[in-house]
Amino acid sequence: MALAEEAHRASRLLLDADYVRVVARLDADGLASAAILAEALQRQGLHFHFSFLPTLTPEASAALRSEKHPLIVLLNLAEDAPALDGLAAEVITVDSYHHVEAQKGLSPVAPMEAVEATAAASTLVLALALSRRNSDLYPWVAAAAVAEGRHLGSLRGLDAELLSEAEEAGLLKREGGLAFEGPTVLDAVSRSLDPYLPGLTGRARAVKKFLQDHGVNAEAAPLALSPAEAERLASALALKLLAANAPASGVDGLLAARFRFAKPVADCADARTLADRLVHAALQDRPSLVVAAALGDVGAADALRILADEGRDKLLQALLRVEREAPASTERIQRLEAPALGMAAALAHLASTYLVDPARPVAVTVTAGTDLHVLLRAPRAGAATRLTLGNAVARAAAQHQGRGGGSQWSARAVVPATAKDPFFADLAGQLWGS
Repeated sequence: MALAEEAHRASRLLLDADYVRVVARLDADGLASAAILAEALQRQGLHFHFSFLPTLTPEASAALRSEKHPLIVLLNLAEDAPALDGLAAEVITVDSYHHVEAQKGLSPVAPMEAVEATAAASTLVLALALSRRNSDLYPWVAAAAVAEGRHLGSLRGLDAELLSEAEEAGLLKREGGLAFEGPTVLDAVSRSLDPYLPGLTGRARAVKKFLQDHGVNAEAAPLALSPAEAERLASALALKLLAANAPASGVDGLLAARFRFAKPVADCADARTLADRLVHAALQDRPSLVVAAALGDVGAADALRILADEGRDKLLQALLRVEREAPASTERIQRLEAPALGMAAALAHLASTYLVDPARPVAVTVTAGTDLHVLLRAPRAGAATRLTLGNAVARAAAQHQGRGGGSQWSARAVVPATAKDPFFADLAGQLWGS
């Protein structure tokens, strides 16, 4: 069934419902999807309730079963839909592609193949099937695409198709130039987190000298730079990133497309700013602020701005600490500490991309009470391991009365804080042998 047909079928289910139970993934794409659907449902006068989860755990599945709602919508959680198999409810899954085969009671809304798409893009297609009044919600797709890094290079697939429609409708304008935000170039470069610029990020004095050396006006607004200045700055920063062994995506991010909104969305003038707020709302587990801001709550929009500013400052300090205190070269698993559990994924991503050895796994730890929470990312390059990362983590955690698991690329574990060093020793053994 084509995406448009799936969306129309799902829209009929929504319009016939007295109450809609929505569960969205707690990430930027899931929050953008939630913002779109919340506005669309409210405009139809439908009653709804949202919950946000990193994943649909057995406990969460059991809770949904006990609620006995006739209609459940999963946003960016389709891969977890099998956990609800046999549920006495209609389930609409809205995602970036079909994760599961169609089964009784399951109504997918997603591109048939793993094309370039965000879950927010599929959610917008559903919202448009509900009503064309929802055509003003395109900017949320732009924000999700930026948050997911899909704007690097050039957009493709459903995201590109929808954002081209938004441009034609005058809802947003695509702009070139440096992908930095801030009142001045000095502020924008010194506060840049993605890309993180070793030796410059967090160091205003060093940035000022760097700009002077390359003939760039430090006090100019980023968009006010001349084409020649922008090109000089982009080239100089690209060389700095390449010297730090950053991946191509980091270099591409210097000149990534910008999407400026015709009207502010949740008090944001462009997709990069809105994406930043989505990311920090997810990192700090404040998704309700996004939904409230989408529904017009000015106080929630202001709270999102403050939340993002505070989160960015905390993440900046954590990254500066990693840069100052690089993990020992003798450690087979590079260990970092995050200031809060919600920051672990962002710290792991940015540190592994821009700061640490790409040939060794990265582990970010957070101590919460008597528990040690561990998030691990596989190396971008390096020698093969005996087991996949997820299997190795599961076995090592089990040896210390903990739990864990994941994929070959990333994994999580929770073990007693007192077992920190033995856990990492056993994990290294599982990965490479003694």
